[in-house]
Amino acid sequence: MPVLLVLSPLLLLGVLAGLIACRVIRISPLGALRGIGYLLWALPGARFEIEQGPMAVFVSVW
Repeated sequence: MPVLLVLSPLLLLGVLAGLIACRVIRISPLGALRGIGYLLWALPGARFEIEQGPMAVFVSVW
């Protein structure tokens, strides 16, 4: 709960920025939310590997 209280102003700014972006791009906010939901639903089990020079990062989404 304390983390939610600390991050709530950032969440509000993110929602506001998303609504403004939807207006600029001229897409429905509900359509954008549905697309984000589909993306998050498909993520479990996904693996990403990023390599740059000698450094590599491997991310696995549960």
